[in-house]
Amino acid sequence: MASEAPITILIAEDNEHDTFLLRHAYARTHRPYHLRFVSTGLDVVNYLEGKAPYENRETFPLPEVLLVDLTMPQGAAFNVLSWLQTSAHFRELPAIVFSGSKSEEDRKRAMELGAKGYYLKPDYGGDASRIFEEISSSWLGGAK
Repeated sequence: MASEAPITILIAEDNEHDTFLLRHAYARTHRPYHLRFVSTGLDVVNYLEGKAPYENRETFPLPEVLLVDLTMPQGAAFNVLSWLQTSAHFRELPAIVFSGSKSEEDRKRAMELGAKGYYLKPDYGGDASRIFEEISSSWLGGAK
């Protein structure tokens, strides 16, 4: 009997400190997900479309959720969200913004562009693991 493929979460984050924080927070959840990281908005599009270097779907499986930083090189979250809305294949992919911006205008714009959630990056020492718990319960059926 073949086993189910693990759930993949694609994370677009260009800050090494925030990437470390997310990896550490995820490890505390003990969830069986595979995290795949990219660092630009262009990488998000290339990953989803299976363009080089992401063409191997065994190594780079399609994600069930996208966690995207608000500001990144080569396509900020707003650009990625706009692209998702125009894509027949990825329009329904839950995209969640992860940001340091407390601006209500940024949150509102992200939601208008189809984001399913908007989370503030925790201050130093904050607990980001709740983000993965909420993603799990809200968009991944609570998979453990």
